[in-house]
Amino acid sequence: MPAFRSEGGGEGGPFGVSEQEPVNPRAYPDRPYVGVGVVVFRGDEVLLAMRGKLPRRFTWSIPGGAQEVGETVREAAAREIREETGLQEMKVLNWLGKINFRYRRQSSLVLMTTEIFLVQALGKTDDLKPEDWMNGIKWFPATEALDKIEYEDIGKIILLGLKKIRSAGL
Repeated sequence: MPAFRSEGGGEGGPFGVSEQEPVNPRAYPDRPYVGVGVVVFRGDEVLLAMRGKLPRRFTWSIPGGAQEVGETVREAAAREIREETGLQEMKVLNWLGKINFRYRRQSSLVLMTTEIFLVQALGKTDDLKPEDWMNGIKWFPATEALDKIEYEDIGKIILLGLKKIRSAGL
């Protein structure tokens, strides 16, 4: 039976269990949630995913998701790329930094730290298979990708990734 949180002094007291509002596991976590984001590139192109879920449905962003218990953030980055894009061959190159996000989910404020990695796509990079919940996935020239991104912090981290790609001669 899912847990529910009462808003007032109803059954179970002010913080007791009731039948009113389901508890958002991200609002009242039993463990930390760490997000991973991935700047995936091939040559001078960057891979973006169009979100199919709230928040920010129908906006372009970098692929990513949540780290699972027992995996490193580097392993989570590679897993998320395989799951969200269908790409199987890649090289996880650098940690680019972290971004802190705040957004609303249901009636709760969610605070999340997202660790961002730079990944070079290898192999069959045109054979993309987006997850069902996504509205699309596409390679963009780097400058066009920057124009598509809604979050300024994501744009800055893409620029940092592009600088690392140039300096490494990739």
